[in-house]
Amino acid sequence: MIVIMDRRTAGALATAMVLQLLCCFSHVKAAYVPAPTNVRVEYLSPALHGGLVTLSETRPRFCWEIPAEWSANVRGLNQTAYQVQVHQGPVIMWDSGKVASTDSCHIEYNGSALASDATYTLQVMWWSSQAGGQSLMSDPIEFNIGLLSTADWCKLSLDAHVPFDSCPLYWSSTRGQ
Repeated sequence: MIVIMDRRTAGALATAMVLQLLCCFSHVKAAYVPAPTNVRVEYLSPALHGGLVTLSETRPRFCWEIPAEWSANVRGLNQTAYQVQVHQGPVIMWDSGKVASTDSCHIEYNGSALASDATYTLQVMWWSSQAGGQSLMSDPIEFNIGLLSTADWCKLSLDAHVPFDSCPLYWSSTRGQ
């Protein structure tokens, strides 16, 4: 069977077919949602600070951003939930679980106590109904908790002859020299 139609009719038919396909597949979610970018610890980006951020804060705050290429291309895109994980080696110190929130800054650490002079790894993911679900996990960001007490500093004494347990006496006896 051969159908002959003019350009206007053919264009209208093509548009109708495309709309039909869009309606049929509108429930299909995107297979790829990019990881958060510009992940920061206490407003500091490890990429801008030599790869490692050292803090004196035991309850650091975290921030991240939705990838710019997504927020610019998807109208009304916003985060609907997030998940933050902090690891010390293979040990999970804190897993927030999925938190329903549009917040992506000032997220305070709420896990096990962070130890002095230790390195931790932070990773974040986000959810958005407009973007098609859950993102990939962010690249790991390392941060270090510095020396928090006088005893921690005493352990770093440069004088190998001073026993660690007498360090406070050592500091007070050498102050005048």
